Amino acid sequence: MIAVLLRGKCAVLLALAACQPVSEGAGQADDARLAAIEAKLDTVTTKLDAVATKLDATTSSLEELAAEATARKARSDALEARRLAREEDREQRGRRDLADPFGLPSELTGPREIEGAAAGIECEGLESTAVSCQIDRALLDQIMADPAVLARQARVVPHMRDGVVYGYKLYGIRRGSLPKLLGMQNGDAITGVDGKSLDSLEAVMDIYAALRDGRKGVVLDVERRGASMTVTVEIVE
Repeated sequence: MIAVLLRGKCAVLLALAACQPVSEGAGQADDARLAAIEAKLDTVTTKLDAVATKLDATTSSLEELAAEATARKARSDALEARRLAREEDREQRGRRDLADPFGLPSELTGPREIEGAAAGIECEGLESTAVSCQIDRALLDQIMADPAVLARQARVVPHMRDGVVYGYKLYGIRRGSLPKLLGMQNGDAITGVDGKSLDSLEAVMDIYAALRDGRKGVVLDVERRGASMTVTVEIVE
């Protein structure tokens, strides 16, 4: 556009110069001057064309940079949207875990508080590393007779160490639940029972069977934030 305007002005100047009356004797000198002016204008026009070409190239480069920046922004927005979606999904899974830690069908979900448990369990040393509790046999039999109630007491996940099961951690412990009444806290890991490692589901089932069949008590080895503690449970008739 700049080159076109300048070329137009130069053409006007040439036309005006050509229209000026001149004497016959000065004609040759004027022709020479006009020829020199035309040569200069041609040079200027060539330079302007070169500038215009560079401007066009620069504009094209800027358009490419703008398109690339737009594409990068779109990719960044997409990544951020996926990150937010993952966070929302984790939060929703966390809320589901708190509401239903075992992913059980609706008939097995419900309040974790056990009716009569607060009166049937007494504990001492809840703030120490050696908790001692007593639980009524009738209450224990009531709990163990209903797997749905037992399953709702906490979320149980394997506690791994060096790639092997070292015990089981408890999460989702609520007020009134059996673990809470026995002095357990979220994140506590039961690593052994009566001195035996709790390293498999079979070991867990053995303890369940022993309690159901009349064992008088158990001693739980517990790991809490890296420290060891015990929870002794005595079953009283």
